[in-house]
Amino acid sequence: MWFGRCLLAALAVLYLMNLGSAGFLGPDEPRYASIGRAMAENGDLVTPRLDGAAWFEKPPLLYWMTAAATRLGLHDEWAARLPLALLTIAFLIFFYTFAAAGVFPECRFNGHRDPGDLGRVDRLHFRRRTR
Repeated sequence: MWFGRCLLAALAVLYLMNLGSAGFLGPDEPRYASIGRAMAENGDLVTPRLDGAAWFEKPPLLYWMTAAATRLGLHDEWAARLPLALLTIAFLIFFYTFAAAGVFPECRFNGHRDPGDLGRVDRLHFRRRTR
């Protein structure tokens, strides 16, 4: 079990290590980052604004996470990327834990209950439910 946790920690460090090394990519990433930064600066968490105009293209959770990271003192790329990266890791841990515990009966891990016993994705088998 400790090996699985160490492996998870090492992969998380590798995943998060270079989040701020590249500038914003494409047209959308800087747009959403600036909306979150504007929310943090003016304190209006209800109406997302891009260059002063209301912008309701996406649900506000992304903007709120960016605003919270900005308020915590993270700078541009880190404030925009770190909350989503942490949310991704949390979801993967959640799904893996529930699947390994057998909460999703349609998937099993070769009969193994120990999450540290899983080495490769090809060991994940899906069974069709029959009634």
